[in-house]
Amino acid sequence: MSQNPDERLRAYIVIALTDSEGKKHQDCKVIPAGDMYAATYSQVYGPAGQQECEKWAASNCTGSVDKPPHRSQGQGDDSV
Repeated sequence: MSQNPDERLRAYIVIALTDSEGKKHQDCKVIPAGDMYAATYSQVYGPAGQQECEKWAASNCTGSVDKPPHRSQGQGDDSV
């Protein structure tokens, strides 16, 4: 599956629970750079491409990693 050029150029970050202890971060999420997130999280990696962030999170976080939903063309703005 290939991504369109806009998706490849978009920057992402990895966030994790701020109070994560130990060598691995807990409850990691890959989100677009600039998106808001809860104060209980801190940025732990990025900005970088989505695949780079997912790879980093897989190596540095415990458990599964939440990934951003795939946005197909025309999605993203829910305003009416």
